[in-house]
Amino acid sequence: MTLHILPDITFGLLPPLPLARQEAHDFLMKSFTAGAAHTASRLLSAANDPNAGVEMFVASQGKLENLGNGSKVVGTLACYAPENYNGIPPFSFAGVAVDEKFRRRGTGSLLLSMGIQAVRRSMLIMGISEAFITLETSKDEMPFYQNSGFWSILKSSDKRSVIMLRPVRGEAPPPKVEYII
Repeated sequence: MTLHILPDITFGLLPPLPLARQEAHDFLMKSFTAGAAHTASRLLSAANDPNAGVEMFVASQGKLENLGNGSKVVGTLACYAPENYNGIPPFSFAGVAVDEKFRRRGTGSLLLSMGIQAVRRSMLIMGISEAFITLETSKDEMPFYQNSGFWSILKSSDKRSVIMLRPVRGEAPPPKVEYII
């Protein structure tokens, strides 16, 4: 599925083309710190495997099929399903990034929306009615995710990164306790 919503920006699943994969890899490597870029790069590799349960969504300036050949990645979001779980399954988002020039234009919100819709489709396939989405982000990015229904549940001891959570369906009150790890 490809969406054309913002002028000159195309949203959709990352095409399985070598040049497109390389373009997404290069974008992730420059968008994250070394550790986070490595994780995002692993997710990109997993997105090549149809059995891995990972979907990589991209926003591109230009057509998706031209990534690496004229079009460039300006945003990413990887969505992956839980392998094993007890109770309510946690889906995760990772590799969430939007080029600074394309922020505050709805790019990140549309990528999040696509990821949430992918989780809902997975829930139907898995036959489950409740699930949560988790993600790790920087403290500076928290307001963006809070506006999308996420709340913080864990903060790192250096208080730079935060793990956030949101229910997929309905509204749940945020937990009263935040744990420092």
